[in-house]
Amino acid sequence: MATYDLRGDYTATVAVPQFTQRSVVVWDIEVDFAGNFPVWSTLAEDLTGLAQNETVSLLHIPAGTTVLGVTATVTTASGDAATLDLGDAGLATRYATDLAADGTALTTFTTGQSRYYVAADDLILKNSSAGATTINDGVLAIRVVAVPA
Repeated sequence: MATYDLRGDYTATVAVPQFTQRSVVVWDIEVDFAGNFPVWSTLAEDLTGLAQNETVSLLHIPAGTTVLGVTATVTTASGDAATLDLGDAGLATRYATDLAADGTALTTFTTGQSRYYVAADDLILKNSSAGATTINDGVLAIRVVAVPA
């Protein structure tokens, strides 16, 4: 710990802790429910026809990561009247609840809720529709802002 001398109308010696500089990262995820994925994507088979209460892991969150916020935006409305939750294994609705896939209700959801992950987890998308609605089309853009371990 370094010691600094602060001078003003008085003299004081203050111990200042040393911090490790960490970078903020932004992860952008585009979820296309019609299955139009790049060849390298591992999500193509998981999301085409996402049925009620089915979930898919979108992003691995390493232990020691602080998620500062999440934004989810319906960029292409689905023809299916389904709702989506966005969260993690601990709480499926941590970042978004009942996001309308057809764009009729809330089309953009932003959370400033930060969360520190002591243990590794996954960002999970869930079809939370009340009826037996399967999502077959539409595009959802998700942005995660975090400070990784």
